[in-house]
Amino acid sequence: MTRRDFYSLSRAVQERLLDSFHGRYAPLPILVRHGGRKTVVLWLALSVFGAALTLALWFAGFGNAGSALSLHAAPFAALFALGIGSLLTGLVCAAAHSVHMQSLPFPPGIYLFPACLVDARGDVMRVYPIAELSNVQPAGGSIHVQFGAARFALPVTDAALAPEAVARIQASAHQVQQADDKQIFELDPLVEPTVLSPLAPQDPLLRSTPIWIRLRYVLGAVTGLLLGLGLYSVRNSMSDERMFVAARHKDDVAAYESYLSRGQKHRAQVEQELLPRAKLRLAIAEGSVDAIDAFVKSHADSSVLGEAEIARRNALIAEFEAARKENTLAALLDYAARRPQHGMGAPFEQARHALYLGEIARYRKRAPEGSDLPDQVAKLIDFSEKQRATKAGDKFLGAAIPINFLRLKSETLNRADQAVSKNPMFNGVSSLPTRYFSDDKLAVHAKASATSLGQALSKGFNPEILRFEAGQHWVGDAETVEPPKAPRILVHYRVEWSGGANASKRPRGVFIGLYVFFKAFLEFPGEEPYLVSKYTASKNVPVDKLGEFSGSEAAGTAETALYTGMLKEAFSEAEEKHLGNWFAEAP
Repeated sequence: MTRRDFYSLSRAVQERLLDSFHGRYAPLPILVRHGGRKTVVLWLALSVFGAALTLALWFAGFGNAGSALSLHAAPFAALFALGIGSLLTGLVCAAAHSVHMQSLPFPPGIYLFPACLVDARGDVMRVYPIAELSNVQPAGGSIHVQFGAARFALPVTDAALAPEAVARIQASAHQVQQADDKQIFELDPLVEPTVLSPLAPQDPLLRSTPIWIRLRYVLGAVTGLLLGLGLYSVRNSMSDERMFVAARHKDDVAAYESYLSRGQKHRAQVEQELLPRAKLRLAIAEGSVDAIDAFVKSHADSSVLGEAEIARRNALIAEFEAARKENTLAALLDYAARRPQHGMGAPFEQARHALYLGEIARYRKRAPEGSDLPDQVAKLIDFSEKQRATKAGDKFLGAAIPINFLRLKSETLNRADQAVSKNPMFNGVSSLPTRYFSDDKLAVHAKASATSLGQALSKGFNPEILRFEAGQHWVGDAETVEPPKAPRILVHYRVEWSGGANASKRPRGVFIGLYVFFKAFLEFPGEEPYLVSKYTASKNVPVDKLGEFSGSEAAGTAETALYTGMLKEAFSEAEEKHLGNWFAEAP
């Protein structure tokens, strides 16, 4: 490979090469790929880097008094100069390269002639003699030629012509080896002609480069240095101003102290005027009861004790109004706990009562349309108001309504035992249904349901006003349960045999279907129970689940799993039914 400067060639070779490049006279290129190098893209990439660096430097800590980069140290000036210099140098060099390429007397590109490949993507061309061709092969819609480590891809107009183009290139390489000087002249556009026309111009074409292109690196560096230093100074000044404006906007002690930790331009004004004024205003505006009490204690002989008493009363009222504005029971009760001698009287009681009334109104909007349950809920909330919320940790909690379950005696499960024992698939005592519906086993489901139901109901109310929690589990009948001493929810449930049974060979056993009857009552002392919901869960034996057992399990394994699942589904369905009577949409 050799380098040939187009403008150092003789005029005759220049003209001959231009004719070949433009396809006017032989030798004509076998393949051509037009276009220059990606130099412009590289310079623009440098420019983008410079812009990104400059922006990053500008915004790093800009106007943030809490950042160590709010005001850049002196070394950052060099980084600003680097960023602006890179930005301008990239733009100038990209423009210079574009202008230079447009000024070329030939279209930039790679030209494969019979005698050589000319990489003419600039005025300094790289020439690869065909004799140095090490490989040529088609690849899709192009021909790849290789000269040592240099590899070029040249397009063909039709992929079907690729083999022909390869053959022609190989033939040219062979022809050049056998050619004499005359034939070489006909194959190589860079060979000097032996006969020159006396009328043809003799002076070669010369390179014309504007001065700004020749000085492009100096322009970029010098301009970048000057603008970078100026931008560094302007940025610090504007950042300082932004910090000051932010401090003035907040206009408090912390903001001014934060500005003094970094700022410079307005330091005297902040130290001598703004910060002292903010501290004075903070002391006056605090106006808290504690601050005034502390003042009275430390100024017992002051002549302004009467004014302090008035200020204390105003502070008490302000605290009460702030607590009432929060519209939460916790805020009011916390205020009363902190100021037991607040003296607000009727306004305080009215504000607290309004929160309970608001909870009733809120529930009425969420209750199912046409339901009279809101009247019962209003009594629950009234009960909770009389009980008063209690503090638990850092929270206030309203009265908790217990959810109790009462298991009523089954009328059919014993008959189910008898029916199962007569079935050919009877597997001994493990098949008897009553084993799986004992009081303690059902109590587990009832207690889990009470917990789940309590959590779901509690989500529908403000816990400061009304809550629900799991209560007791009883076995017997309604007469055996003590009358309520406080509001409660009592859920009656009864498990019965549905009358159906499924016999199974594997696992061996007889499994029964169930009816689980539920009635949920809301009870108040001295009143008739209010029926909230009534539901009958019908659970057939899940035959598909039987296939999950191999038959080799211990006796009772399948029965335990199936009956447990059926009961869980029954209690879950009853919960959904009950919640549906409380809320139009799930809380």
